[in-house]
Amino acid sequence: MSGLVQEFLLSWEAELLQLRANDPLIDLPTSAFVATEAALWTDSTISLQIRREVRRIERERGVIALVHFEGLLTWQKGDKSIQTPVFLRECSTINHQTQKIDFEEKGFVNPYIGVLLQKTGAADIEFTDLTTYIQDLLDTGLFTHYEACTGLANLHPQRYELRKEWEALNKENSYSAALHQIIGDPLLHLEPVSTWKKSQISPLDPDQQAAIDQMGEGSSVIYGPPGTGKSVVLSNLIGQLIFNQQNALVVADKPVAMQVLLGKLAQHQLDQCCVFLNASQTTTGFYKQLQTQFERLLQDNPKSEDFELQQPFLGAAFWEQRRQIELQTTLNFSELLQVFGPPTQTSAKPTKRWQLWLSNENLLEQLMPSTRAVLPLLQPYWQKTNTLKIHQDWDNWQKWSSYLLQNHGVQNSSQLDQLVDQSLRCIQFEGNLYQTYSELLDQEQALQLKRLYQYQQLCTQEEQLLLTLQVWKQVPTLGEWAILQAAAVATGWLDKRKWRKLQKTWLRLPGLDLKQLETQLKKYWQNQVKRANLKEKFARFGIQNLDEVLGLLVPLLKQHNPTQWQWYRQLSRAEIQQLCQTHQSAHQFQQLHHQLFTSKVIDFSTLNHTMNMAFSALNTDLQVLEELPFELWEGLTDIIALQQTLRTEFWADLRLNYPALYTCSSQPVTGLIEADLQQEELQWQKNAAAIRAVQRAQFKQLQKLLTDPIQKLNNDQKEQRQQLRKGKAVLVKEMAKTRQHLSIAQLFEGPAAPWLRVIFPVWLCTPTTLAKSLPMQRELFDVGIFDEASQLPLSHAIGALQRAATVVVAGDPQQMRPQSYFGQSAEGVVDLLHQAAFYLPSKHLRYHYRSEDPSLIAFSNRHFYNNLLIVWPSKDSAHNGVFDHYIEAGRYIQQQNNEEAKVLAQHLHALLHLSQTIGVVAFSETQLNCIYQALNSTDQVLLDERIQERSAFFLPLEKVQGEECEVLLISFGFAKNDAEQFSLKLGPMAQAQSGRRLNVLLTRAQKALHFYSSIRSSDFPMKRSAATNRLWEWFVFLENTEVRQITYDAKERLASAQTYPTFLNYYRVLKQREALPSRV
Repeated sequence: MSGLVQEFLLSWEAELLQLRANDPLIDLPTSAFVATEAALWTDSTISLQIRREVRRIERERGVIALVHFEGLLTWQKGDKSIQTPVFLRECSTINHQTQKIDFEEKGFVNPYIGVLLQKTGAADIEFTDLTTYIQDLLDTGLFTHYEACTGLANLHPQRYELRKEWEALNKENSYSAALHQIIGDPLLHLEPVSTWKKSQISPLDPDQQAAIDQMGEGSSVIYGPPGTGKSVVLSNLIGQLIFNQQNALVVADKPVAMQVLLGKLAQHQLDQCCVFLNASQTTTGFYKQLQTQFERLLQDNPKSEDFELQQPFLGAAFWEQRRQIELQTTLNFSELLQVFGPPTQTSAKPTKRWQLWLSNENLLEQLMPSTRAVLPLLQPYWQKTNTLKIHQDWDNWQKWSSYLLQNHGVQNSSQLDQLVDQSLRCIQFEGNLYQTYSELLDQEQALQLKRLYQYQQLCTQEEQLLLTLQVWKQVPTLGEWAILQAAAVATGWLDKRKWRKLQKTWLRLPGLDLKQLETQLKKYWQNQVKRANLKEKFARFGIQNLDEVLGLLVPLLKQHNPTQWQWYRQLSRAEIQQLCQTHQSAHQFQQLHHQLFTSKVIDFSTLNHTMNMAFSALNTDLQVLEELPFELWEGLTDIIALQQTLRTEFWADLRLNYPALYTCSSQPVTGLIEADLQQEELQWQKNAAAIRAVQRAQFKQLQKLLTDPIQKLNNDQKEQRQQLRKGKAVLVKEMAKTRQHLSIAQLFEGPAAPWLRVIFPVWLCTPTTLAKSLPMQRELFDVGIFDEASQLPLSHAIGALQRAATVVVAGDPQQMRPQSYFGQSAEGVVDLLHQAAFYLPSKHLRYHYRSEDPSLIAFSNRHFYNNLLIVWPSKDSAHNGVFDHYIEAGRYIQQQNNEEAKVLAQHLHALLHLSQTIGVVAFSETQLNCIYQALNSTDQVLLDERIQERSAFFLPLEKVQGEECEVLLISFGFAKNDAEQFSLKLGPMAQAQSGRRLNVLLTRAQKALHFYSSIRSSDFPMKRSAATNRLWEWFVFLENTEVRQITYDAKERLASAQTYPTFLNYYRVLKQREALPSRV
C-alpha cells in the first residue's frame, strides 16, 4: 500500500468532512421549505425560489435536489439554534407543467446525522423504526428537541455519496495506476502502452489529432479552451477505444458536458454503445435501455459492409507538389503561373534556372548594361576571386595575348590551343623514346604494327609447342634430327648400342617412336624461321633486342600519330627549339584564358576591346556578381530570350519533377478537393461502422461460447461458459422485472459483468452517480475520461480514478475553479486538471471554432490565452460580432438598473420569436430579476418555455459556465447612482476568480455578443484592484472599434497547412464558414 496515497486520502477526508454553515441538510430554516406539495405550486416567494432552484440544479447537475423530509431535530451550535431534517425521500420525477411529483418509496436517514455522530464521538445508532431512532438520538444529549413535521426542500443529499466513495477507497488494499499517476507516486512502475489501431470518425485539426495520438502512449492532459473542439477529440477517442475493444468511464461534474459528448457520438450511431447514468434516471430506466441494446445486438445482422483502407486522395499529389514548389520559391503557385505563363509543350531540358531567376531578379536589375553584355563571356572565377587578383589576372592576360600575337600570330582561342598542342608535341617527340625508335616511326605504321602482332603470336605459339616437346631433354635442330633418324634405323649390333646411348642423351623416355615426334618438331622449326625473319627486318631499324622491347613498341605504335610525326620531321631544328621554348608561356596563358572566359570567346582582339570598355562597370558590379548565380550569366545579353528559355525550362521541370502540377495547372483543382472531402466523409462513416462491428463481434463471441459444442472447449473456456450462462440468466431475469431490481453495482460484481462490458463499453456519469451506481473496483475500466476537469474537485474524482487504469483529463484552466459540495478549506479546492497538469504529459487545443466572428474571442484570446488561440476567418456579417450598447440614462438604484433592463428586454422580445439560441446573463441576481420583470407576461412565458427546451438560458454571471448560445445578451447593471458616483462594489467581479468569471461569460456566444452598460471605461477610478482592472480592460476593448475589427486571411490559413489532410480540414472549416478565398 502506498504511503503517498494514504497521505492524500487523509487530506481528502478533511475536505469531504468540511461543512458549510448554511448547508440545508445541517440547518433547514423555515424560509427554505414548504409544508406540502400543494404549497410548492403557489406563487409565494418561497415556492418560486424552491422551484427555480430545482430547475437550476437539474439543468446544471442532472440531479433533482428536491426532497420530502420528515421530522426536525433541534440542537445548539454555540449561540445558534439549528434544526436538522431527519428522514428523507428523494424526488424521482417532477413535471413543472402538470405539477406532478413522484418520490422514491424507500427513504433514508439524513447522512449528516451520521457525520455529526462521528465527529462528536457518539456511538453510531442503527435505524430500526423512526420513533425508536429519534429517541436514541435524543438520548445522546446532542439534540434538545424533535418536531414531528414534514415538508419539501432542496437538500441535494445525493452529494453525500462522495463520502461513501472515500470510505470505500480507504478500505482498498491497492490502488489503480491512474490514482498513482495523478498524485505523482514515484513508486509506481508503468508498463509501456501497446500501439492501438486508429479509427477517425470526424474532422480533426493537427492539435486534436496530436491529443488523440498522445493517448495511445498512456495517460494525458488535454487543454481545451472554449470552442476548440474538445468534445470532438473525446468522441473520436471514445470511438477509438471501442475499436480497440477497451472500456471507458466518462466523468464530468455537470451532466451537460456528457450530453454534448453523447450528441457527438449519436451523429455516428455510437451513442448506442454508451450508457449515461443520470441521477434523475430510475433503475427501471437503466434496465429498459439495457434490454433495448441487448435485443439490438441479438438481432443485429447488418449487411456486409466495406471496411477497406482509405484510398489515396485525388488531390494529394497536386497539393504536396504545390507545397513543395511554393516552399522552394516562397511564391504562391498562382504567382508562378503569372510569371511563366500557361502550360506549354516543350522538349527543353528541365533545369532549376527558373528558381534562380525568381530569387535573383532584383540582382539582375542592379547590374549595369555593359556588365550584362560581357557576363556570358565570363567564368565563375570572377565571382569567387577578390578584386586585386582579378586586376592582376586581367593584366597578365593582356600581356600574354599581345606577346603570342606578335611572336606566333595567335589571334583566337583555337590558334592558342593549336600552339599549345604543337609545342607539347615537339617536347614529346624530342624525348628519348621517340628519338630511339625514330627510324621505325618513319615507316608505315600499319605494316610495322602488323609485324609486331605476328611476332607476338609466334612467341605464344613457341611456348605452346615447347610444352608438347617436353619429351626431349633438348630440342634437336634439323641437322641433329637427321643424325638421330639415321641412328634409329641402323641394324648392326654396334649401331643399336650407339642408338640406345643417343636415346638416353636426347629423350626423357626411351623407346618412343621418332615418326610420331617429327610433326611437332617441324612446326617448331618453321616457327623459329619466321621469328628469325621478323627479327632481321626490325634489326634494319636499329632494333636488335626485339624480344625485350616488344611490350614497349606495340603501345607506342598504337598511339602513334603519323601525321603529327611527319609534321614534326619536317620542322627545322630552330623551329623545334622555338616551339619547345614557347610551350610553358602558351600553356599558362591557355589556363588563364579558360579560367577567365568561357568558350564563347573567339577573337582575342575583340575580347580585349570589349573588356576594356566594360571593365570599369564590371569592377563596380563585382559585389553583385558574388551573389548572382553563374547559371544565369549565359543569357543576360538578351533578357527577353532568356525569359522565354526559362519559361520552357520551367514547364519541362514541372513535367519531369512535378507531374501533378503540370497536369492540373490548366484546370481547377477544387473538383479534386471536393471529391477528397466526400471521400473523407465516406471513410469516417465506414470507420464508425467498423467500430460498431467490433462491438457486435465481441457480443457474438460471447454468444458463440454459449453455443459451441462443449467437447471443443478447453477447461478455461468451460468455466467462462458457465459464468456467461449465469450472467445472461441474471440479466434476462432482471430485465423482465418492473421493480426491486438488482443494482448496477451488483451486476458488475456478479457473473453479468462480461455482458455489461460488451453491451455498454462506455459509461458516463457524474461523481455522485458513479459513487451511487458502480462498485469500488480497482481498474474496473481501461480508460477514465474526465471532461471539464477544471470544475471537478480532486477529492470528488478519487473514486473514478481508482476505477480506471489510465486517464485522459480534459479541461481549461481559465474556466471557473470548482466549488465543493461541502465546505471549503482556507486553502481552497484543488481541481483535477490542476493536479494532473503537473504529472501527466499534455497537449493544447488552439484552433477556435465557436466564434463565427473573430472579435468574439479576441479579448479572451489576448488577456487569458496569450494570443495562442488560432481564430478562423468568417464571412462578413453585420449581425455578427461584439456590440456595445451604452445606456447613458441608466442608474444603479436599489441594486438594479431599470433603464438598462428595459432596453435589453426590448431586444430580447425580438429575439424570442427567432430560431436562434439565446442567452441572457446579468452580473447579479437582482439585475436578472429586473430584466425578467421588464418583460411582458407573454414574453416571460415564452422565455420559460425556451429555457425548458434548452434553446435559451437566463442566468446570473455566477452560473453561466457550461452554457453556449448563438446570441448572447449581457447586462452589466452596475452604474452611477443618483449622486453620479460609480462604486467598484461590483459583486462577484470584485471577488476572487473575477477574471475567470469574465472569461467564461465572454466565450459563450457563437454569433453575436450584445453588452449593455451604463458606464464607460473613463468612469473607472485610476486606482483599481487586479479583479476590477480586467473588467476595465474589457470596457476599453468594447469601446475601441478598431481593436474589435480583427481580420484573418483565409489564403494564409490554407497555406499554413503542413499536410494534405490538414489542408482538407482547413478547407472544410473555411467552406462551412463561407470564408473560402475566391481562388484556392
